Amino acid sequence: MQNYDIKQRCTAFELDVEKLFAHRRRRLTVDKIARYPAVERDIAVVLAHEISAAAVIKAIKDAETELLKDVVVFDLYSGEQVAAGYKSMAFRLTFQSMERTLTDNDINSCVNRIMERLQTDFKAELR
Repeated sequence: MQNYDIKQRCTAFELDVEKLFAHRRRRLTVDKIARYPAVERDIAVVLAHEISAAAVIKAIKDAETELLKDVVVFDLYSGEQVAAGYKSMAFRLTFQSMERTLTDNDINSCVNRIMERLQTDFKAELR
């Protein structure tokens, strides 16, 4: 600290990266950075109260895997505007292609496929 004229308390350490990586349990993977923009689309569906968000997310991912990059639940509602025994769940879907910019037709096709799957698996209805 005296050599560098440091007045405040500080900490220094050395990290042996080779030893650190020797203890990793799984292979490190790195995704490419997309050159094309992601597109977000929100959907809200009405489902039976006992259906879990995890089950719906799995069905969404199974229905559309090529362009779908992420699924997030951002709203859950049960009340006067939804029939008794049902709930409304809203999902934010993120789509992206590594090869091109997606069009509305691309996204609509994906969302339609997802909705067909949710209707088949859970009798879900678009809110």
